[in-house]
Amino acid sequence: MSGIVGTNSGHGSGTIGTASAGADTDLSNLSADGEKLACQAWANINGTGTAAITNSGGTNGFSSMTDNSTGNYTLTFASTMADATYAIAGSNIGSDPTSQYTCTLAGADAASTTTNFRFEVRNIGDHAVRDMDKVNIMVFGD
Repeated sequence: MSGIVGTNSGHGSGTIGTASAGADTDLSNLSADGEKLACQAWANINGTGTAAITNSGGTNGFSSMTDNSTGNYTLTFASTMADATYAIAGSNIGSDPTSQYTCTLAGADAASTTTNFRFEVRNIGDHAVRDMDKVNIMVFGD
């Protein structure tokens, strides 16, 4: 099976190209260590109005989302993670092109667990929590 692969020269730059003929790019063949490198769960979220997951996937995936308050959400995994030491990355796109926003874990009172985690979307300038229409979350780990 062929596919797209990325390589890094070790100096902060890399290349992306088509895998060579015969290269195995099928993620189902990963070892236990290799599985840690694959995205365990990802979701596209609409955080405005009736907040909802608009698309999701990954090895574990997400089964539901809770809208806790303005810009504050909890995502629940479809399958329990092995431990709570996974990494979360997020990005968002809003209707205000003049402002920058960030996705962050929602504070010490909302620690990640093997079943869910809580996060917020904040304006970088004034630190206000905001609902955004396009939020993307990825989880890597066990």
